[in-house]
Amino acid sequence: MAGIRVLTLTADGVQTHAVAEVGALLAPPGALVWVDIPECTEEAISLLTDVLGCHPPAVRDCMQRNRVPRVRIYPHQQLLIMHGPERGPSGHVHYLELDQIIGDKYVVTVHGPINPALSPEVALRETDGARRRLESGRLKPDSPYELAYAITSSLIHRLETFIEEVTTDVWHLEQRVTGGHMGNPEEFLEELFQARHG
Repeated sequence: MAGIRVLTLTADGVQTHAVAEVGALLAPPGALVWVDIPECTEEAISLLTDVLGCHPPAVRDCMQRNRVPRVRIYPHQQLLIMHGPERGPSGHVHYLELDQIIGDKYVVTVHGPINPALSPEVALRETDGARRRLESGRLKPDSPYELAYAITSSLIHRLETFIEEVTTDVWHLEQRVTGGHMGNPEEFLEELFQARHG
């Protein structure tokens, strides 16, 4: 999995930096820094705690799997815990966690923990998409909140698409039931189970 990515966003564009530079990057007035953490390693925990001064409960939430989305408001920071769905085999749905810590000059995105059955690229889809839009100039946030909104909007779009797909599956099953065209009963029950699971 890729390492921690640190970006600064200015009127001149996007620049990539080393993790060790984060403290200095936040010093100038008007700084806007994005730190994307693919997995909450010891290096990431040190960055969150020692450099960014994140609140211990926020760091703990970034380290563990959270079952439900949440919003936590701390002095100088907000924590958003969100989930995006990813279809697995046999109707199984994986929930990909994406946590955001939003400060006055930065956004930190923390992915996971990620199920080993999924590729890291799937978990990084929204943040990679936002990064590409930044680099191309299509996304030009003026504040950490605008950047967080763009990332959150991508995740919501994925959720909407997923719900539309599942709804379509259910609709087709209902049509087969009402039309009396269920086919093989065992296969149909398996399809019903997968739709229910989704």
